[in-house]
This record gives sequence, C-alpha cells and structure tokens, in this order.
Amino acid sequence: MRVSLLQPKIKRGNVEQNLETIQRLMKRSIGDLLILPEYVLTGSLVLDKEANVHDWAARCREAKTQIHIIEGARA
Repeated sequence: MRVSLLQPKIKRGNVEQNLETIQRLMKRSIGDLLILPEYVLTGSLVLDKEANVHDWAARCREAKTQIHIIEGARA
C-alpha cells in the first residue's frame, strides 16, 4: 500500500478554494491511501474569533459531497 500525505496551502475560511486545491492534489497523488490534515476545508477556527461557525460547517458539509475520490484510492 502506498500512502500519500497531502499538505495543501489552506486559505482560512475559503472552503471553495480549499476544495479545489485538495482535488488538484488528489489527482496528482500516487497513493492508495490519501491523508489530509485536520481542518483542511476551513483552516483553524481557533484563530478567527469573528468566524461564523455555523456557516463554515454548512459549507463544509456541502463541500464534502463534492469531493471526488480518484479510482483506486481510499478516503
């Protein structure tokens, strides 16, 4: 089994752009198991005291439905 550790440059709060970055990295990876960091879609909420947590959670739920797992990889 090949493991790919994916470390995208995350833009805090920009779920849509982070999703695009993740998809690009996933397409180029060669691993059978792809590992992404915690808070990969939003960045750390702890650093943003003005964050609308409910909005970010809803956008993350939607983004997760759009993630396309490449054939042969495991999520």
